[in-house]
Amino acid sequence: MDIDAIERENDREFNNLETQFELDRAADIKLLNCQAISASSLAVAGIPLNEWRLGIHNAELKLSICRDIREVERVYVKDLLDLGRRYAVSRYSKREGLLFSSALTATFPHGIKALLYQFLDNIFFSNKLSNRRKVQVALEQASAADDLPAYYKVGIVRAAIYDIANESLGSLGCLSLDKHLMRSILSLVRLYFSICEVNIQTINELDHVGGLYESARAKVISESSNIQPISGRFIKNWELRHLHPLTYYYPISIRNSLTRASIENGASTGADRSIILNEMALVRCELDVMRRVSKGSRSQ
Repeated sequence: MDIDAIERENDREFNNLETQFELDRAADIKLLNCQAISASSLAVAGIPLNEWRLGIHNAELKLSICRDIREVERVYVKDLLDLGRRYAVSRYSKREGLLFSSALTATFPHGIKALLYQFLDNIFFSNKLSNRRKVQVALEQASAADDLPAYYKVGIVRAAIYDIANESLGSLGCLSLDKHLMRSILSLVRLYFSICEVNIQTINELDHVGGLYESARAKVISESSNIQPISGRFIKNWELRHLHPLTYYYPISIRNSLTRASIENGASTGADRSIILNEMALVRCELDVMRRVSKGSRSQ
């Protein structure tokens, strides 16, 4: 008799039983909005048990600093928004035809200022402090307009650039501005304000941002306002194409989780720590699956 072989078989059976016990224990993984998933559905989604354990472990590390459910909510919201931010910036830059390096620079206060100053210098061949000051004031005014979504905040900065053009190039100087360059810099400005919008830590704040866009989109539809702001040409649904918060570009796993959180928040049912833990672990696992799929498609 091969004692070693018998012991290996016993260990294998024990490990199988232990794994099955964990699967049974996790058979009903509770999520927000009274939803749940089963362990078998994790496997179907490409999430093995060891990755689920790691997801729970990493989420637990994030929540370990929390003393009450309000802190749990803040950590959850910030964690998910942080996890998906770079991905969203990448998607946004591709959709807008921007260099990713420029888009990443635009996400920081000093970065967007540097891009705007560079734009002014290239257009007007001047680094006048007065022009830079006008742009800085416009950024500050737009940032303080809490009732406006990012898309409309851009208009405040655009107006400042037009004023500078009219002063530098004549009364209709704004009409001579390069449309492609204008579109690019304004897209970068919109990205900056979109990033600011999701610099939040509660579901109520997230719902407020969503409400701003819902109201703006409803107004556009009711007024049939489909004018492209730069060239003046009529393009169907131009505003609607751009009236989205940055979360629109986030991975679907994060968007789904935040949607469940928003619905539960509206129902005022409240969520306990274990459910938030499951949500954070599931998002991590689903993001890992997304990365594997993306890596596999690139290697083919």
